[in-house]
Amino acid sequence: MDAFDAVGLIGGVAALLGAGAAFWQAGEARKARRDAEAAGTEAAARAAEATSALNRMAAAQEDVAFASRPEAWGVPKPHSGDLWLVRNSSKRPMILERIEARPTQAQQLLEVEGDLPREIRAGELVEFLARARYTLAIRTITIVWRFADEDDAPEHRSTRSLG
Repeated sequence: MDAFDAVGLIGGVAALLGAGAAFWQAGEARKARRDAEAAGTEAAARAAEATSALNRMAAAQEDVAFASRPEAWGVPKPHSGDLWLVRNSSKRPMILERIEARPTQAQQLLEVEGDLPREIRAGELVEFLARARYTLAIRTITIVWRFADEDDAPEHRSTRSLG
């Protein structure tokens, strides 16, 4: 065997070893891709579980906030014609900021007696007119208020149905 044959033989062996290494690397790459896909699927499932848990926690917090809201306003009662009355049923004075009508297009049909904002004593009645025009009528009101005896009192919203 001469030098050229030896170099050719060594080159062939090196090529076979290189091809074997390439096949091995391709197999490892496929395995790594499968592992990454499985990890991605597992991560997505865990993220969905975490999102679901956060949604349940948020709903529970809303329930707690709703249950612990302050007693404030009674049920609106029709008085005569378009005149309605609603009572400050708390034992504290409050500042009536505004009353909002729903649907919002019916806001122009709502008129509160007196200037707003104003203080409403405990047990005091608030009078308001809730008119209807053709097919537009006020279905609900939201009373926006805060306690008068608290500095920097937070604003509260109490929604009531008219009918």
